[in-house]
Amino acid sequence: MKKILLFADDRKEKAKQSALSLQTWLSKRKIKTVLKSSLIPLVSEDLKNTDLIVSLGGDGTVLRLAHSSAPLGIPIFPIDLGGLGFLATSQPDLAKKALAEILQGNFKIDSRMMLKTSIKKDRVRNQSFHVLNEAVLHKGEMERLLHIRMLISGQEITGYSADGLIISTSTGSTAYSLSAGGPIISPKLDVFVVTAICPHALSARPIVFSADEIIQLFQIRKDRKAFLTFDGYKTIALQKEEIQIEKSEFSCSLILMHQDFYHNLKTKLQWAGEYKRLDLEKKSTQDKIINTRSI
Repeated sequence: MKKILLFADDRKEKAKQSALSLQTWLSKRKIKTVLKSSLIPLVSEDLKNTDLIVSLGGDGTVLRLAHSSAPLGIPIFPIDLGGLGFLATSQPDLAKKALAEILQGNFKIDSRMMLKTSIKKDRVRNQSFHVLNEAVLHKGEMERLLHIRMLISGQEITGYSADGLIISTSTGSTAYSLSAGGPIISPKLDVFVVTAICPHALSARPIVFSADEIIQLFQIRKDRKAFLTFDGYKTIALQKEEIQIEKSEFSCSLILMHQDFYHNLKTKLQWAGEYKRLDLEKKSTQDKIINTRSI
């Protein structure tokens, strides 16, 4: 590797210091580094001849990178300096050790499916966005519900009266969709998850579709504004437009060192299950024995 971009969330002092430390470490190994703030959008010149992007922040930092790096096929190595962190999992104290392995070629690319969301007006495509986690159609700060028709590959499936709809990838299934009651999906599966936000019907349950399908969304009430938010960082206003969602021709390349999806589920969601229950029962029995002896 000849050039590495360090993309740091410089609102966090630890991220800034970690980026500077890695820049010094990489420079000693004759590798050109460019340090960029995650608060400033990347331009094509920033990514020119870049072999690897190191993300220093949380999952949001990775999401901001994905739409820029994916079309160029540049892999992202995420270092966890955020909160929950399903994408950014490598710890800062192990970053140099992990980078040393990456520089020697000891890594695997985890290719993640992305969504392509197209905005159409009068059947003409005006804008397209490629996102890693989800596209969210929502009502913004309005108190009224949205009324939405959903077609799957041209076939009308259902309508929703709800605060909004979340259309996520399997990667995004552990983000907003999960909070709204959606299922957890393995990132190895190429699927769409449609989850309603506060639906006005008990029958409105999350649905999983093959990524080979095309989702079309129409607002029934044309007089009401709606908003479309991509991966939590970009929002556009809509009123009469049609939304079309399909599998993107691009994929996000991640380098996830030392941890996998299933390990993250257990640790990040603090799953304990049967083991935790047995431990509690064992402790309760021991406490009873101690109390009996003390009597």
